[in-house]
Amino acid sequence: MNVQLFGHFIRRLVNFPAVKILTGIFIWLLKILFGSVLRPAYGAVIILWMVDTATGFYHARVNPKIKPSSKRMRRGLVKLGLYLFLLVLGHQCSLVEMTACIQAIIESFIILTESYSVMENLEKIARLKGVEITWLERLMKVIQGEMQATAAVQTVIVENQQK
Repeated sequence: MNVQLFGHFIRRLVNFPAVKILTGIFIWLLKILFGSVLRPAYGAVIILWMVDTATGFYHARVNPKIKPSSKRMRRGLVKLGLYLFLLVLGHQCSLVEMTACIQAIIESFIILTESYSVMENLEKIARLKGVEITWLERLMKVIQGEMQATAAVQTVIVENQQK
Protein backbone atom coordinates (compact mmCIF):
# COMPACT_ATOMS: atom_id res chain seq x y z
CA MET A 1 0.00 0.00 0.00
CA ASN A 2 2.76 2.51 0.93
CA VAL A 3 4.73 1.67 -2.24
CA GLN A 4 1.66 2.40 -4.37
CA LEU A 5 1.08 5.67 -2.54
CA PHE A 6 4.70 6.68 -3.04
CA GLY A 7 4.53 5.76 -6.75
CA HIS A 8 1.33 7.79 -7.15
CA PHE A 9 2.99 10.75 -5.42
CA ILE A 10 6.01 10.59 -7.77
CA ARG A 11 3.79 10.31 -10.88
CA ARG A 12 1.72 13.33 -9.81
CA LEU A 13 4.89 15.28 -8.99
CA VAL A 14 6.36 14.60 -12.43
CA ASN A 15 3.17 15.69 -14.19
CA PHE A 16 3.58 19.28 -13.03
CA PRO A 17 5.70 21.34 -15.44
CA ALA A 18 7.07 23.57 -12.67
CA VAL A 19 8.73 20.54 -11.07
CA LYS A 20 10.28 19.56 -14.39
CA ILE A 21 11.56 23.09 -14.95
CA LEU A 22 13.04 23.38 -11.44
CA THR A 23 14.66 19.94 -11.74
CA GLY A 24 16.13 20.90 -15.11
CA ILE A 25 17.55 24.13 -13.70
CA PHE A 26 18.99 22.25 -10.72
CA ILE A 27 20.67 19.66 -12.98
CA TRP A 28 21.97 22.41 -15.30
CA LEU A 29 23.41 24.28 -12.29
CA LEU A 30 25.09 21.11 -11.00
CA LYS A 31 26.60 20.52 -14.44
CA ILE A 32 28.02 24.05 -14.53
CA LEU A 33 29.40 23.81 -11.00
CA PHE A 34 30.73 20.25 -10.97
CA GLY A 35 31.12 19.38 -14.65
CA SER A 36 29.28 16.91 -16.80
CA VAL A 37 31.03 13.88 -15.30
CA LEU A 38 30.48 12.81 -11.72
CA ARG A 39 33.98 12.22 -10.45
CA PRO A 40 34.48 9.32 -8.01
CA ALA A 41 35.97 11.77 -5.52
CA TYR A 42 32.60 13.52 -5.22
CA GLY A 43 30.92 10.26 -4.23
CA ALA A 44 33.75 9.45 -1.82
CA VAL A 45 33.38 12.85 -0.13
CA ILE A 46 29.62 12.42 0.30
CA ILE A 47 29.95 8.85 1.62
CA LEU A 48 32.78 9.75 4.02
CA TRP A 49 30.84 12.78 5.26
CA MET A 50 27.78 10.61 5.90
CA VAL A 51 29.87 7.98 7.74
CA ASP A 52 31.60 10.72 9.75
CA THR A 53 28.27 12.26 10.70
CA ALA A 54 26.78 8.88 11.62
CA THR A 55 29.77 7.78 13.72
CA GLY A 56 29.98 11.18 15.40
CA PHE A 57 26.27 11.11 16.21
CA TYR A 58 26.54 7.53 17.51
CA HIS A 59 29.48 8.48 19.73
CA ALA A 60 27.58 11.46 21.09
CA ARG A 61 24.51 9.31 21.72
CA VAL A 62 26.40 6.49 23.47
CA ASN A 63 28.76 8.66 25.50
CA PRO A 64 27.07 9.79 28.73
CA LYS A 65 29.31 12.89 28.91
CA ILE A 66 28.20 14.19 25.51
CA LYS A 67 24.70 14.93 24.29
CA PRO A 68 23.78 15.06 20.61
CA SER A 69 22.99 18.65 19.72
CA SER A 70 21.69 20.52 16.72
CA LYS A 71 24.70 22.86 17.00
CA ARG A 72 27.08 20.01 16.18
CA MET A 73 24.85 18.77 13.37
CA ARG A 74 24.74 22.30 11.97
CA ARG A 75 28.55 22.39 12.01
CA GLY A 76 28.52 19.16 10.01
CA LEU A 77 26.22 20.72 7.42
CA VAL A 78 28.41 23.82 7.25
CA LYS A 79 31.42 21.55 6.74
CA LEU A 80 29.60 19.78 3.89
CA GLY A 81 28.78 23.15 2.34
CA LEU A 82 32.42 24.18 2.59
CA TYR A 83 33.49 20.91 0.99
CA LEU A 84 31.02 21.42 -1.87
CA PHE A 85 32.34 24.95 -2.37
CA LEU A 86 35.91 23.65 -2.49
CA LEU A 87 34.92 20.92 -4.97
CA VAL A 88 33.27 23.54 -7.19
CA LEU A 89 36.40 25.66 -6.91
CA GLY A 90 38.52 22.64 -7.84
CA HIS A 91 36.37 21.93 -10.88
CA GLN A 92 36.61 25.54 -12.02
CA CYS A 93 40.40 25.35 -11.62
CA SER A 94 40.47 22.19 -13.75
CA LEU A 95 39.08 24.21 -16.66
CA VAL A 96 42.34 26.19 -16.82
CA GLU A 97 45.37 24.23 -18.00
CA MET A 98 47.94 25.54 -15.55
CA THR A 99 45.74 24.99 -12.47
CA ALA A 100 44.26 21.58 -13.29
CA CYS A 101 46.26 19.86 -10.52
CA ILE A 102 44.52 21.99 -7.87
CA GLN A 103 41.36 19.91 -8.30
CA ALA A 104 43.20 16.71 -7.33
CA ILE A 105 44.87 18.44 -4.38
CA ILE A 106 41.53 19.74 -3.06
CA GLU A 107 39.81 16.36 -3.48
CA SER A 108 42.70 14.53 -1.80
CA PHE A 109 42.73 16.96 1.13
CA ILE A 110 38.99 16.60 1.73
CA ILE A 111 39.06 12.80 1.47
CA LEU A 112 42.03 12.53 3.84
CA THR A 113 40.43 14.92 6.34
CA GLU A 114 37.14 13.02 6.36
CA SER A 115 38.91 9.65 6.57
CA TYR A 116 40.87 10.85 9.60
CA SER A 117 37.68 12.12 11.21
CA VAL A 118 35.95 8.76 10.70
CA MET A 119 38.93 6.89 12.19
CA GLU A 120 38.96 9.30 15.12
CA ASN A 121 35.26 8.66 15.78
CA LEU A 122 35.74 4.89 15.50
CA GLU A 123 38.63 5.05 17.97
CA LYS A 124 36.50 7.03 20.45
CA ILE A 125 33.62 4.56 20.11
CA ALA A 126 35.95 1.57 20.56
CA ARG A 127 37.52 3.14 23.66
CA LEU A 128 34.08 3.90 25.07
CA LYS A 129 32.88 0.33 24.47
CA GLY A 130 36.10 -1.17 25.84
CA VAL A 131 37.03 -2.78 22.53
CA GLU A 132 40.69 -2.80 21.57
CA ILE A 133 41.45 -2.29 17.89
CA THR A 134 45.24 -2.38 17.84
CA TRP A 135 45.75 -1.51 14.18
CA LEU A 136 43.52 1.55 14.51
CA GLU A 137 45.28 2.71 17.67
CA ARG A 138 48.69 2.29 16.02
CA LEU A 139 47.56 4.10 12.88
CA MET A 140 46.15 7.01 14.87
CA LYS A 141 49.38 7.29 16.89
CA VAL A 142 51.42 7.37 13.69
CA ILE A 143 49.16 10.01 12.13
CA GLN A 144 49.13 12.13 15.29
CA GLY A 145 52.90 11.75 15.64
CA GLU A 146 53.41 12.89 12.06
CA MET A 147 51.12 15.86 12.65
CA GLN A 148 53.00 16.82 15.83
CA ALA A 149 56.36 16.40 14.07
CA THR A 150 55.18 18.59 11.20
CA ALA A 151 53.98 21.23 13.67
CA ALA A 152 57.35 21.12 15.46
CA VAL A 153 59.23 21.57 12.17
CA GLN A 154 56.99 24.49 11.23
CA THR A 155 57.63 26.10 14.63
CA VAL A 156 61.41 25.80 14.13
CA ILE A 157 61.12 27.31 10.64
CA VAL A 158 59.08 30.24 11.94
CA GLU A 159 61.54 30.83 14.80
CA ASN A 160 64.47 30.78 12.36
CA GLN A 161 62.70 33.26 10.08
CA GLN A 162 62.11 35.64 12.97
CA LYS A 163 65.82 35.73 13.89
